[in-house]
Amino acid sequence: MRLHAQMIIFRYLMREVLMILLAIVVILLIIVLVSQLSDFLARIASGTLPLLFLGKLLLISIPILLGLFLPFAFYLALLLGYSRLYADSEMVVLQASGFSEHQLLLNSFISALFITAITGYLVLFLGPNLVEERGKILSNGVNNVLQTVIPGRFKVLNEGQQIIYVEQLSRDRQHITNIFTAQLTQIDPKTKQEVWDVSFAPQGQQITQSDGSQYLQLQHGYHYQGVAGQQNYTVYKNEQYSVLLPRITISGPYTHLDGMSSWELWQGRSNVMELAELEWRVSLTLQVLILMILAIPLSRVKPRQGRYAKFLPAILIYLVYVNLIFVARYLLEKGMVSPMIGLWWVHVLILIVALGLYFEFRVSRR
Repeated sequence: MRLHAQMIIFRYLMREVLMILLAIVVILLIIVLVSQLSDFLARIASGTLPLLFLGKLLLISIPILLGLFLPFAFYLALLLGYSRLYADSEMVVLQASGFSEHQLLLNSFISALFITAITGYLVLFLGPNLVEERGKILSNGVNNVLQTVIPGRFKVLNEGQQIIYVEQLSRDRQHITNIFTAQLTQIDPKTKQEVWDVSFAPQGQQITQSDGSQYLQLQHGYHYQGVAGQQNYTVYKNEQYSVLLPRITISGPYTHLDGMSSWELWQGRSNVMELAELEWRVSLTLQVLILMILAIPLSRVKPRQGRYAKFLPAILIYLVYVNLIFVARYLLEKGMVSPMIGLWWVHVLILIVALGLYFEFRVSRR
């Protein structure tokens, strides 16, 4: 009977925490994804990112962001959930019924292990693969200009020497409806006037040659050649006319440390940069357990204080914790601390603070 009652209390507490955790994660994801969306749209507008990759990039970003957010979100969920129970005197009733601080820690530890396992999987295993995939999309760019064309908008290439406009594109971006192209072919050496080739066709398609060069093949269109604003231009009506597409390459392969697997970092741990990246990932996972211990004493408030009485100190402690990790990583990367010390001294320091607060919390209850 006692075990059954403890299970009921455990489910009640975890439901309270997990509901708040879900709300916090959703809010944080929306805020950061909107920010990333604006960055992706700016890349699309500048022609360095195909529109068709937008959805894939947003989906890839979700697990990556979850791995970064979960420790902080779980910390906030414990703070808000437990402080509400204290503020509404529910925790007092539970403790009067024999529910001790030790059991509260044990229940929190079980849920923290679950969050730690998810965070560890996202940060140590799944996240690096997704970061590498996202990095390849963002850094490799495209080699097909049609991938960056937005129907209904002019696309300027080669510093204004070539302009493309299409009204409609097929899903595979191979077939085009109502296409306009303008290309600067030469500058008259005598008059210094620009000679343009302008083409219009109701339909066209992309053609790729064996050597990798790509063309727009315009069908049943018109071709104009001459100087803009003058009447001495030539008009051709053609069944087919091909326009060479420039080949775009934004940058080389993605080789950043955050895209390397954790096993590769472990094998290259003699390099302080790779060791720092590996310890950073492990630190995100360890944060869950340490922040859990911190949250228990910091969530205790008196009914008259309100549930947010210790919210500001809790956030300040978290900010100090995170900034110390950044400082420790910088010191490790610059060779100013031993690799044996690495980032671990920060966790030991905060763990001592957390345990001190927790034991003070237990003593004050007696």
